[in-house]
Amino acid sequence: DNPALTVRSYKLRRTPYRVILDPHGKALSCRPLREQRVLQSEPEKVFWCLKEKSWESLSIKSRSEFEALGLSPVFLRGKFHEDIFQEVLAFLFAEGIASLLVEGGAQVWASAFKGNKVNKLCLFQAPKLICHEEKLYWTKDIKINYLEFESVRTTCLKKDLLIEGNTRDYCKL
Repeated sequence: DNPALTVRSYKLRRTPYRVILDPHGKALSCRPLREQRVLQSEPEKVFWCLKEKSWESLSIKSRSEFEALGLSPVFLRGKFHEDIFQEVLAFLFAEGIASLLVEGGAQVWASAFKGNKVNKLCLFQAPKLICHEEKLYWTKDIKINYLEFESVRTTCLKKDLLIEGNTRDYCKL
């Protein structure tokens, strides 16, 4: 996967700030920087978050190319996904960013839910669910008994389903 993370709506013409949660630097080192689609449109609006140790393990050439694009790494100090998510939110708030659209996998979503930092969900669901013992599992580490939403809307998108709703004050973990 090599996403651009840009706005697809014809109504919104501006490129949003993009945050890459890459603690171990895997996404940063998987391909040359010039091939990273997220850096091809307004790279100065990209916050690449990784551990300092991961940054130091990159070649000097890679670090120089990264900085030549006007980028500065955001160093993560937390040990667990929940800590990292909270850390990134604090960083963004300090940068004057108070609203965030999260695109990610199970660990990112679970971290957001566990920290009770989600107030609206837009879930694109493929026609399959993974359940066991009456619980929905998005990750092996965080089991979510249920999520409760208000003002729920569903939209069919070919084979997938878009589920939108506002979260209540909590979710049961």
